[in-house]
Amino acid sequence: MTHRCAAAGTCQYTIRAGDTFWSVANARGLTEASVVKLNPGVLPTALKVGQVINVPCSVTGGDDAADGDTDPPTGNPGAAYESR
Repeated sequence: MTHRCAAAGTCQYTIRAGDTFWSVANARGLTEASVVKLNPGVLPTALKVGQVINVPCSVTGGDDAADGDTDPPTGNPGAAYESR
């Protein structure tokens, strides 16, 4: 998983198999809307493995990516839009 700082308060995340905007946001305690807002022009229904998207960075260190936990959560309501 790649997680790099882009602009202030924004980081880059590389899509993995099974990721959705919802699962990426939920794993970080964010809303799906916050991820959508940072990715204008990116279709949530057409995410591809390896695609880089923007996500809000955690300034408190609560980002799951920092501790290596990047597995998509279970019970994903966005499962119909999983990346392939």
